[in-house]
Amino acid sequence: YEEEHLNSVLYVSVFREQLKELGYIGAPYDIYLLDDLAAGLVPEHKVNIFLATNLMTEQERAAVEGLKKNGNILLFQFTDAISDGKRTDLSLMESLVGMNLQIISTERQPIAAAKISNTNHWLTDGMYVGQSYGVRHYNMLSPVIGVSDAEAVSLADHTTSSGLAAGQTA
Repeated sequence: YEEEHLNSVLYVSVFREQLKELGYIGAPYDIYLLDDLAAGLVPEHKVNIFLATNLMTEQERAAVEGLKKNGNILLFQFTDAISDGKRTDLSLMESLVGMNLQIISTERQPIAAAKISNTNHWLTDGMYVGQSYGVRHYNMLSPVIGVSDAEAVSLADHTTSSGLAAGQTA
């Protein structure tokens, strides 16, 4: 990568910071490309975290949909699947994550970090109400997207909506 890419906000927040944090989860992990998943080269995992998968082709989306079984956990963040390569649309994200979403802001502002509001869920067990969730450079990214789904369990809030939520897949 050129120097400008190595220092970009997305690179720093996703690849450096979040990959570093994976080292603290206390369990082994593997990293795969969406291309490999779509080609059937990825074994099934109980937990699947998607990092910077903003663009998902139809084949990649179908492969991700195939992971929604056997109680597997899929963690989506930021703008995963907001584009299919032909268009950029929030409905693409909604159909993949199975929740109603809303764009809170298209301006870069510091409301992107969410505050934990529900510690009665296994995902937030051990955290405290008011604890910040998100990467420290997140206020530099846009758009800010929240969950606006009555069936989802809200776990952390932006200023106007849920910034972290849990839902059920089929």
